[in-house]
Amino acid sequence: MKIVIAPNALKGSLTAKEAASAITHGVCKVHPNADVVTIPIADGGDGLLEVLQQALNASVVHHKVKGPLGDDIEAGYLFSKSQKTAIIEMATASGLALLSPEQLDPLQASTFGIGQLIMHAVAQGASTIIIGIGGSATNEGGMGMATALGIRFFDEEATELTGNGKNLKKIHRIDMSDFPPELNAIDFKVICDVDNPLLGANGATRIFGPQKGANEETQLQLENGLANLAERFRDDLSIDVLDLAGGGAAGGLGAGLKALLDAELLPGAELVLDLVGIDNALNNANLLITAEGQLDDQTAFGKAPAAVASRARRQGVPCIALAGAILSDTEILKECGIDAAFSLCPGPVTLDQAMVNAAQYLTNSAANAVSCFATGLSNNQTYSINNKTQPSMINKCIFPAAGYGTRFLPATKAMPKEMLPIVDKPLIQYGVEEAMAAGMTEIGIITGRSKRAVEDHFDISYELEHQISGTPKEKYLEGIRHIIEECTFSYTRQIEMLGLGHAILTAETLVGHDPFGVILADDLCINATGDGIMLQMLQVYEKYRCSVVAIEEVDEDEVHKYGVIDASQMDDNIFKVNGMVEKPAKEDAPSNLAIIGRYILTPEIFDIIRRTPAGKNGELQITDSLEIQAKENMVLALKFKGQRFDCGSVDGFVEATNHFHKLRED
Repeated sequence: MKIVIAPNALKGSLTAKEAASAITHGVCKVHPNADVVTIPIADGGDGLLEVLQQALNASVVHHKVKGPLGDDIEAGYLFSKSQKTAIIEMATASGLALLSPEQLDPLQASTFGIGQLIMHAVAQGASTIIIGIGGSATNEGGMGMATALGIRFFDEEATELTGNGKNLKKIHRIDMSDFPPELNAIDFKVICDVDNPLLGANGATRIFGPQKGANEETQLQLENGLANLAERFRDDLSIDVLDLAGGGAAGGLGAGLKALLDAELLPGAELVLDLVGIDNALNNANLLITAEGQLDDQTAFGKAPAAVASRARRQGVPCIALAGAILSDTEILKECGIDAAFSLCPGPVTLDQAMVNAAQYLTNSAANAVSCFATGLSNNQTYSINNKTQPSMINKCIFPAAGYGTRFLPATKAMPKEMLPIVDKPLIQYGVEEAMAAGMTEIGIITGRSKRAVEDHFDISYELEHQISGTPKEKYLEGIRHIIEECTFSYTRQIEMLGLGHAILTAETLVGHDPFGVILADDLCINATGDGIMLQMLQVYEKYRCSVVAIEEVDEDEVHKYGVIDASQMDDNIFKVNGMVEKPAKEDAPSNLAIIGRYILTPEIFDIIRRTPAGKNGELQITDSLEIQAKENMVLALKFKGQRFDCGSVDGFVEATNHFHKLRED
């Protein structure tokens, strides 16, 4: 088992490297033979330098600067002489981890030390400066940094102001006359771990102020002060930062860097993941474990755990997150790619206890999480690929069979179209055999009126078996007997014919909260040289963990008969669905890739169907629901290997009959 361990730092308790070590210890306790790959990560906050030093082959430069409350401290940054690039982590000079909880004071805390590091890096010959701005103890919009760079702030009485949160509201004028001209030639890039704006309910003060020691009164003072600073940027420098994504990062430092240094704000986690080579590490992995001090509503906004989980999902690798506190809804975490989250706390503990014992707690929770994951693998049902036993993640398959089959009247007046025989087997039996080959043995059939023959077919006929017992004809029932013995069958009735989406929604009670397959029996599919179509789709699902549809290329003059996808190719015969159109006109079709009657759907589809607007005649089309799912998460399309017969049409039915009859003759 290959397990990739890629944690973020747990602020105030463990660096990313220490967290990776603790998790590794827990994994090895329960799986000592696991292939463990550790890659500490960061998103612009604490631990950025430690994470990137090895990736960039850079050296550490130490420099004495002012800390967040003005005391002298030694801070460091990375510098690559060959690339003339410096990487500064603001947390080393103005970070939350530099202060005890009793010292937190966002009115006095300053980013002055960041400005000092910038000037030192320029003196070393840096032409590019990358600044990570997470984990700050400040809330002053970069005012302190600016004063270290020679920028001066004055109040209404022309008194020069010290750069801190308390003085934000006093700023009347910004003076750039002493700004070092050499800074204009520097390419400033900002690694930003969030995209919060400067002001408002999701801004710097309201979201991050409390963790820096700001009570309600202080938050109001700081919010008004940052609003004044933004006004000064606009009036004195002609730069508007109010709508800047990431402007609220690090107490508004993102806005200050943009306004004063024309810095480019970049998603930190994505840049870091590229630099540390996470995609290569995830190749052929069975599991990703990430960690963070707290999983909350901010996790989805550019935080490292969400970013690395998203990378894992692209490669079909499940992700488990470990955290001191889990304050986010599980559905939000799943949308990020985090399949499961475990608290590292063993029970009710104080924050101090959790921080002191973080390493041991992390080790124990990692051991428990991996044990759960391994148990799930070992208990999975199996199916066969090339005579090798493989774990099956889906064992339920639904067959919508409530339609009237009007194309075959009068034959279907009393006989379900699914029971029309292709040589000597009804259509639906071919579909059930395909599902069985993919390990799906819990069969749910959605019926309607006059469909009792379907139920009878998948039941034992004692009278018939008695009549042919001991005769040569007994062998003709061997195939259906095997199906009855291996599968369980459940039935529910679709009262009204309101589209395929409605039929699938009817099966919710049969499916529950599990992913499931859907087969339309009148699309008879075969692959004479390899795996069946549903098994091919299952393999795609197991890699990417999202809904999958089967597609084939059709003639442009035929697109009006199908749901057609708008897609971009991801891999051999695998496409990411960007949109879907149900039965478009030729000129409106986004492609000639048509959806056929094979689906693997995640259980979220039921809620999506419920909120999908009804179409013509009040019908709910599954393509409309899948289009919504594709926009909210991910839907893939598989261009399958094999052949499809459209047995919903008379011509296709005859073609299939002739094909299978010829196979019998051969």
